[in-house]
Amino acid sequence: MVTIIIPAYYKEEPYLNRTIENAFKSAQGEIEVVVILNGFNMDVDPRARVIGLPNNEGERVAMNIAATAAEGEYLLRIDAHCSFETPGWDLKMTEVTDGRTITVAVLTALYHSLTADKDLKKRADKEGWQDWTPIPGHWYGPCKLMPNMEAKWLTPNRDRKYPTVIPNMAFTGCGFLLAREFYWALGRADESLPKMGAIGEEFAIKAWLAGGKVQTRTDVIIGHIFGTGGYDTKGVQDALLGLEKKYGSRYQEIKDKFPELGLDIIPLRPSKKVVERRTVIVDRTDTTDTKGAEGQVIMRKVENFRYVWTDDGTESQLTEDEIREKYAPLGMKIGEELWLANTKGELVRIINSKENNENEK
Repeated sequence: MVTIIIPAYYKEEPYLNRTIENAFKSAQGEIEVVVILNGFNMDVDPRARVIGLPNNEGERVAMNIAATAAEGEYLLRIDAHCSFETPGWDLKMTEVTDGRTITVAVLTALYHSLTADKDLKKRADKEGWQDWTPIPGHWYGPCKLMPNMEAKWLTPNRDRKYPTVIPNMAFTGCGFLLAREFYWALGRADESLPKMGAIGEEFAIKAWLAGGKVQTRTDVIIGHIFGTGGYDTKGVQDALLGLEKKYGSRYQEIKDKFPELGLDIIPLRPSKKVVERRTVIVDRTDTTDTKGAEGQVIMRKVENFRYVWTDDGTESQLTEDEIREKYAPLGMKIGEELWLANTKGELVRIINSKENNENEK
């Protein structure tokens, strides 16, 4: 039997019962659903076992409580806003999972009318999407574990056919299955880390270092509604820092255990237009550095700026002095490498144009 663990938060009330209904409808073997209501109450599908917590204790505590109550041989952790797109997902995942393996499903993004994304709503209206419709092209498979312990999505090589089960270096916290005994052997969810964030990274790291493995079942698809607002992401960076502090010195060991697949990392928000040189001018900036365990800057956040101009090649013929003369009245030139979001939300690499010209010589 598979025990489905669902940590739920108050903003997920519109989705939870649909997720439970879909789980029972799509499974072909015996399952149970254990829901942890983290600091709120609602009427839950009576087929689920509900454990209510008076306060939001976070997903690590919730998972451990649910795992203690679980009766299934296997545990599957999903979010409260998911759908199982593959009938018989439970049999497919358990048949390839042994006592030292974590099996991860492929995620696909789902549309829901409650989204705050106006462009997505316009597309949905134009194409006639209903709630819970899979968004074409939004397929998320295996991940690569980065040195700062963050999982980055990988994209398949389209010219290559992959088998039903492929090794996976890391994963996010939704849609992974493991034997209940392996969950305990890995020390459960680490409650010494912040209560939210980096669950997938945590279990991937511990599985590889314990002599186990992580794999993706490529023919099992779980739908996921992104951006529901029910997930508190404040602790994600702190959780990654905690993981880096605990396991950063063993990163190469983890990497050596993972068989390379020849996949490429997907940028956070990929731009359709590839630009090699950009100069950005802003009027004011405040920067906040996030540092790793060794004191190195692993992320620099730029805030309080007014976006003015990006050299996307249309004015690349201008010299630096001409750029300064034309745009200096509007703002100041940043002379170091940074990343910030432009008006479209894309990450832009800021390059000192003088330095770039010297590199071209």
